[in-house]
Amino acid sequence: MCALSDLPSRLEAILRAPLRARTEQLEELAITLPAKELQGLLPSLVSSIFGVDGRPSWGLRSTVPPDEIRILFDFLSPAGTIFKICYKLISDPQLKYSFPLRLLPVDVVHMLESGRIPQFYLDLVNVDPQTRQIISLSLNPFDYYMFHFAVHLYCTSYNRESWDAWNTTYYELSCEYLLHFLPSDINATIYPRDLDFTGKTPAVSHMQVTSRHAQFPSLLISQENVGCSGLSGSSTQLHPRGEIWRSETVLQVFIDVWLSIASQQELPQIDGVMCRNRSAYPASEHVRIARALIKQCHGFALGGAGDPTSLGELRRAVPGILSPRAHAHIRHLMHTWPLDSSFRLVLELWFSFIQPWRYIHMKDKKKGFSMRLDTLTEEQRPTRIDDSFIPFISENLLAYTEIFQLVVPRFLRLNLTVPKNATMLFRLTKVFSQTNLVQLLMEVENSVACDIEPMPISESTLNNKSSHLLNSSSPGKLDRTNSSKDSSNQQNWDSIDVTDAITPNQYRPLLLGGGRHMARDLLVYASQAYSESVEILKLREEQIKLQKRGIFSSIYYWFAGDNNNDEMPLEEIKKVPVYLSTSVSQLASIFSLDTNFPLNNESYFRNQNISGSFLNSSLPSREPVHNFNYNVLMSPKQAKDRINQIKYMGDPDLQPVKSFENAFLVRVLHQISSKMNEMYRREMEDTWNRGDVLGVLSKEVLVPPCVIHTYSKSSTHDSMLIRQTLPPRISLRYLASHSFMFWFILCFVISYSMGYRVFSFVVFIFAFWLLTVIFNAIVKTLIPSRNNT
Repeated sequence: MCALSDLPSRLEAILRAPLRARTEQLEELAITLPAKELQGLLPSLVSSIFGVDGRPSWGLRSTVPPDEIRILFDFLSPAGTIFKICYKLISDPQLKYSFPLRLLPVDVVHMLESGRIPQFYLDLVNVDPQTRQIISLSLNPFDYYMFHFAVHLYCTSYNRESWDAWNTTYYELSCEYLLHFLPSDINATIYPRDLDFTGKTPAVSHMQVTSRHAQFPSLLISQENVGCSGLSGSSTQLHPRGEIWRSETVLQVFIDVWLSIASQQELPQIDGVMCRNRSAYPASEHVRIARALIKQCHGFALGGAGDPTSLGELRRAVPGILSPRAHAHIRHLMHTWPLDSSFRLVLELWFSFIQPWRYIHMKDKKKGFSMRLDTLTEEQRPTRIDDSFIPFISENLLAYTEIFQLVVPRFLRLNLTVPKNATMLFRLTKVFSQTNLVQLLMEVENSVACDIEPMPISESTLNNKSSHLLNSSSPGKLDRTNSSKDSSNQQNWDSIDVTDAITPNQYRPLLLGGGRHMARDLLVYASQAYSESVEILKLREEQIKLQKRGIFSSIYYWFAGDNNNDEMPLEEIKKVPVYLSTSVSQLASIFSLDTNFPLNNESYFRNQNISGSFLNSSLPSREPVHNFNYNVLMSPKQAKDRINQIKYMGDPDLQPVKSFENAFLVRVLHQISSKMNEMYRREMEDTWNRGDVLGVLSKEVLVPPCVIHTYSKSSTHDSMLIRQTLPPRISLRYLASHSFMFWFILCFVISYSMGYRVFSFVVFIFAFWLLTVIFNAIVKTLIPSRNNT
């Protein structure tokens, strides 16, 4: 065992070791060292893992080989070394680590500084006795690691090339933490079970401290309960946080951090060493993790019905914690996300939030190493929405109506004949056409507004002019005498609070007012796109018929397939009319619109004025409307002309298959070239840089280094151009050209007719190629280029 004074230097040496040796030595330290000596190890270890204070991180959000993902996952999993260290240190309830406020999201910092401190943070804040300001958080070892893990999602310095990395260690760990600490199965056990920790102070019951008018209604303590007397009063019910404090930490921290919002004007206020790459809108990985969080929170909350334990009480408090954050986060993304096909991620995030009934029977499934949060299949899902979800719909009415009205203008600015855009519209109409969802939304809207037109709603209006909607003895409750009389199924609306759906400004009904006009415009636009997609499909099918005429053309099409560089695959094009036709029918059914107009009559659509209704008034201010004619879609000829003007700046080996190439050979030769480049990359670079004969010959065989450019999301709303230098490499793609194949086959036929065998022909071709390479090298060496004279 090393001396205590030698531990820091030994730790630094371990952290500089390769990943496998690093984790093995750290695991040995966690087992052999006592808790007292491990106290100083945790901050340095966490700083190294997440790259705090400018240190290089372990690359949790980068694309790394599968074996390194396995090593990182095993080390950081709930049963891994890092949690063994945390649980070992937790035996001392007085051990606290300081967490700076600058690493927290701006809205969380503002909430703490405003004095309205949620119950979760009450025993975590560290207040300066002189200024009476919160300067940091005092966290136990488990909370200290979890806070750093959560903020690593946006406060991290990583390569921009991995901005859209799909399967990263961070994503896998996020899913694992959610599955382990927030299990949807009420019989699941959070290990270790025998963890003895008393560092969390007993607190008021979650359900007792919820405040309807607070900005963050979960775990909030009213003004009379902020002091110590409020926590120890006789009327308060002690909450055994010792049993659920880990789930509470994961739930509150992940929601507060991952669902936070921050405009670009607010970013400099938290700008630090770690936060210099934070963007006004998150990366794709952030949206996927936020969706996994929302899905698991729904599954975790739905398991609380009839559970009398303290964990069951926490489950029932989840909607109050999740809903305000999720709604604000999704609304922020609707305003800031780029207008491209990646918007599908934001749509699916929204759909997961507004459909908690999809996760009634969700189980924590593990498929091998990759963790996924599975949902019900189409056959297993209920045919109608259960009445138990009426309170959720009413309390989150704006998440349905307001967000829908933010999405429609986006679709009116998209080319719906593109398969990905048509798929997004189909998903939107499919979600809102679920059985009895529109009926439930309409009844809630009837309870909020009396008139079809948008009406201003304020507190005074609620108290004085809407007594027929609100019960005077219970403010915020619906009066069943009028709100349910028009309901066909007479839903039970008792004890449903719609305060969240009422804003002090102006509520715009979706199904009863202006939303129908928006839906009408989208219906007309989608119908026109359907007509265009049918024409595009017919044109593409005729082109394929022409390509398959004749024996040789059929053989070529069989090898090359449908790989026209200027067109979408035929299978994708066939889906567009189906999606658009279904979307038009579902949209008309949702808003009770008339669809008795001819879908193939272009003159009808030219007479429809859809650009003057709301497009110039209801779009977000950050997405100004350009002068675009929504009645005219880009024709295939116009699309081809635009493609011809585009200059390819990416990797030459990754260009789409050209018309003079064989698709099968291009893919096979690319795999061979990539494998050779991966195996002999260093040797190729060394040979290329040599000044002797081998260096000259290598310049004739290898592809010279080149600079490529790729686009990636950046902190601004425009795409960011990334510059990358490719080293010398082998490229066999020219062997897949039709001209090379023709001359090769012709030479083979001639040699075979002259009596030469296959081996002799191959040797002759190789010798001819080698002599050509040597001749070109000699010529370029003896005859200097014009640039060097």
